[in-house]
Amino acid sequence: MARPVWTMAGLCEYKLRNYGSALDDFARVEKLGFNENAELARAARLHYGLMLTKSGISKRAITVLTELTRVDKKTA
Repeated sequence: MARPVWTMAGLCEYKLRNYGSALDDFARVEKLGFNENAELARAARLHYGLMLTKSGISKRAITVLTELTRVDKKTA
């Protein structure tokens, strides 16, 4: 599957509160590089950071969310 499909799957799983599946989907998107349209990539990074936090993986969450702010500054 392509990155946007995994991102949408992760967002749907998140909305359905299937957090384990959402975390897996977002991890897959991260491995693929978050290289989709900017709005979708931002949503993926944000929700991935939230899922990492919820899962107690705080150091990785901080890294993902910090990267998100750097990307946002570049596009602003």
